[in-house]
Amino acid sequence: MVCRSDGKGKCNASDITYEVVCQRCGDKYIGETAGSAFSRGKEHLMAMEKKDETSVMYRHAKEKHQGEVPQFTMNLTGIFRNDALLRQITESVLINKVKISNLINNKAEWNHVNIPRATF
Repeated sequence: MVCRSDGKGKCNASDITYEVVCQRCGDKYIGETAGSAFSRGKEHLMAMEKKDETSVMYRHAKEKHQGEVPQFTMNLTGIFRNDALLRQITESVLINKVKISNLINNKAEWNHVNIPRATF
């Protein structure tokens, strides 16, 4: 979807964090994947086209736009070569930076990664 939506970033990049932005209302989904941006974007599009109830984009269209599917843009927000923990922590931090009313992520995904406290 990065390649097909005028999104920012390299569509062949892997080990990434990304955002999917609704072009109608500006709401955002924040995600991360070890796979490529191209593959993850394609998965999001296929799930939406199948009207999969687990699709964040389809759910957003139903809940916010009366079932009418808006345009979405996917942007890379970070590349984390071989550092899954940093990628997952970054996703959590990015989710927490978005105003809750503008977040497309499921509530179950909030605080998905618990960041341990360092003790000295």
